[in-house]
Amino acid sequence: MKIPAKIMSLIITVSMIIGILFVSVISGSAVVVIKDGDYSYVRNSDGTYMLYHYDGTDTDLILPEEAFGKPVSGIYSQCFEKMNITSVSIPDCYTSIGESAFYGCESLKSIYIPESITSIGDMAFNSCTSLSSFEISENTSITTLPYAVFQGDTALTSFDIPKSINTISSNAFFNTGLSSIVIPDTVKTMGSYVFSKCSKLTAVTLPQGIKDIKGYTFNECTSLTDVNIPSTVTLISDYAFYGCSSLISVVLPENLTEIGNRTFKNCTLLSSIDLPNTLVKIGNSAFEEASSLKEIFVPDSVTNIGGNAFFPMGVQNKLTITCYEGSFVEGYCAENYIEKVNVIKKIIGDANIDGEVNISDVTAIQRYRIGEDTISTYRAKGLADVNGDGKVTIRDATKIQMYIAKMITEF
Repeated sequence: MKIPAKIMSLIITVSMIIGILFVSVISGSAVVVIKDGDYSYVRNSDGTYMLYHYDGTDTDLILPEEAFGKPVSGIYSQCFEKMNITSVSIPDCYTSIGESAFYGCESLKSIYIPESITSIGDMAFNSCTSLSSFEISENTSITTLPYAVFQGDTALTSFDIPKSINTISSNAFFNTGLSSIVIPDTVKTMGSYVFSKCSKLTAVTLPQGIKDIKGYTFNECTSLTDVNIPSTVTLISDYAFYGCSSLISVVLPENLTEIGNRTFKNCTLLSSIDLPNTLVKIGNSAFEEASSLKEIFVPDSVTNIGGNAFFPMGVQNKLTITCYEGSFVEGYCAENYIEKVNVIKKIIGDANIDGEVNISDVTAIQRYRIGEDTISTYRAKGLADVNGDGKVTIRDATKIQMYIAKMITEF
């Protein structure tokens, strides 16, 4: 943008009084930067200023509240990028922090975000490798954790996500030092790679309400042993848990319909997983190299299985696939020359999975209804749900009793 000569002349005249002026071109647009002491500023259209750059040598900073008698309203993009600062005090008159504002500040150890801040730009604290404490005011109105905001912050071991947050953008915590995290139910959207390569992350509680776990979300979280997947999740995307080599068991939600490509590949300690009766698709190499998995029941709801879903190409391991007679899964195993297959009959009403429908199945449902763990797998729940309403209730037990008494001949 070309600045008219008369306006430039006026700015230069003013600058002789209040500071040193220069013109900077950012993203193709020219901005007028005014220097005053160790700080430089950009003037906003409302007369306030944005902190543009710091040229001093102090490492512990208390940022200015005013410039040229007017309020300073925020921090410009890349303002402190790769600077040697250890602490920053942000005044409560600031409302924004720009993109990459503190990118690569490797000595920055802690920061507090006041209530007045309403937005933080992408990568604002990316690669701050010494940042061990990051706190946001509990009264904040910030709704989004932006793209790659903490990526590479390996000293960040814990973080309390404010309840105002409804979106966590892609790469937000990529390769951080988090050991555990609870995501509040206010969060409805999470991007891909959010916790990818967090090698110290052991436990995660995901929020109720999210519908999918995006690709690479927990990719190579090699210490992850416990993850709580909410009942609202219907899709777990490609590579979501790829290389989670400490993950032992996973409880999948009962509404899940699709497991993506390589989702659990290289989960070498995964020994237990229960596939729900709503599952339709299992992607390519979904469980490839899950070498501790000895047996898996694949429900007859599954009608799409990708190549090498359970084995590396041309290799048979110790995994046995159990499936129902006549199901798509049985055909898949035959077509792919899978040798260890346990084909069973589907006996509706066999709640305790003993191969028969009798009074013990009624008892199993009654005990389940009072809280005992007598019907613990999706397979058992599917067989116990004789009236097909998606629940195991006393009505199912009553219907089984009627069947045993020959009052009805089928479910």
